Amino acid sequence: MGATEDRYFERRPGEISLLPPIDIDLARAALVVIDMQYHDAHAERGIVAALEKLHPGSTAYYARRLATVVPAIRRLLDHARATGLRVIHVVVGSDYRDLRDFNRRMRRWILDLQERSGMADFYWTESPDYRILEELAPAEGETVFRKRSFGAFNSTNFENLLREMDVDTLLVTGCVTNYCVETTVRDAADRGFAVVVVDEAVAGFSRDSHEATLASLRGGFAAVVPTAAAATAMLDEIAARGGGSVVKKAHQDRYREAGHPRHCGDWLATELDGMFKVAVDGKKRAVFDVALFTRCLKLNGVVLEGKWADLPNSGQQGWVGRYRMNGRQKLERRVLATGKLVIEDGVEIDADPMWLAAAATRLPAVELEWDDALRAKVDDAIKHTGGARVGAARAAAAVGGAVTAGERSR
Repeated sequence: MGATEDRYFERRPGEISLLPPIDIDLARAALVVIDMQYHDAHAERGIVAALEKLHPGSTAYYARRLATVVPAIRRLLDHARATGLRVIHVVVGSDYRDLRDFNRRMRRWILDLQERSGMADFYWTESPDYRILEELAPAEGETVFRKRSFGAFNSTNFENLLREMDVDTLLVTGCVTNYCVETTVRDAADRGFAVVVVDEAVAGFSRDSHEATLASLRGGFAAVVPTAAAATAMLDEIAARGGGSVVKKAHQDRYREAGHPRHCGDWLATELDGMFKVAVDGKKRAVFDVALFTRCLKLNGVVLEGKWADLPNSGQQGWVGRYRMNGRQKLERRVLATGKLVIEDGVEIDADPMWLAAAATRLPAVELEWDDALRAKVDDAIKHTGGARVGAARAAAAVGGAVTAGERSR
């Protein structure tokens, strides 16, 4: 296992573990929140209320556990959003009140529980109980994935979603530990994904079932980190060693303050003589040759959806539509500089951080100028980046300097 990760993973005396090494690349990791909906994760609603009505006292432990699990997940969500770690919310529900798209076994026990308790529509998507808890509600652009079974991989194309997002490591939270969480974790491990479960952020119906499940998972299916605080500390340490695309909050704040949405928005482009003039969210961004434009999209994981149409207020035609950032986004490469980028043949490109950084990491001819006061720091940082000119750009960003693009060296 990675030395950093291994220090945070829980060990119990006498346990035998066949778990293979886990070395987390944050660029390929995601925080997964399972079934934190009112029907499953609220002490006074849904199946919890039904079970308590039929068997008084049976949900007491689970209710106490939820009281600590929900804040723990919220802390993990806050950390993920501040650092750029992707978030996937998994929910369970049916478009049909009779749950006809659930498997027969699952459908029968749910409908039976509803009938015996006198309650209804636990898992119907039109029910208020289907919603994710307000305090854990998805942020704009976060993935919400619906299943119709205990495990996220059964009855769905969840595996395909993760592969397309280039995710290979899951940081798992949610409920119920010995039901949907355990099934999802085991299925993920069997498909070759690395899995880390945060003990404090999962809830079981009883202490015994919760502890037994985590012990079983530690044996060969998932690593277990005891608390949300330990998990965020681990992620921060991995980021500090350069393990992936998670960025410092200050850098992300700069990115957001500059008006650059991280997940989706509007774009348009005009094309003339092999050049693209691109605007994102109503603001001019850059002028690119077609090849560079394509490389920038690929590097930043930008997916464009649009059509050739009349452009608003221009009298011209061009490409117009929506864009989104997929799992390959590298936020730290977008927070480098503002100004003009000069490439080998002397062409100047008006570029904001996203496009400038994409070009700087792709074009070997790019050189950036920086404040003399930063030169010593940058030179020292370059020694640890291979000494390349691209390394200079990254190093300058890493030391927090105000990098400005200027004329290339003569």
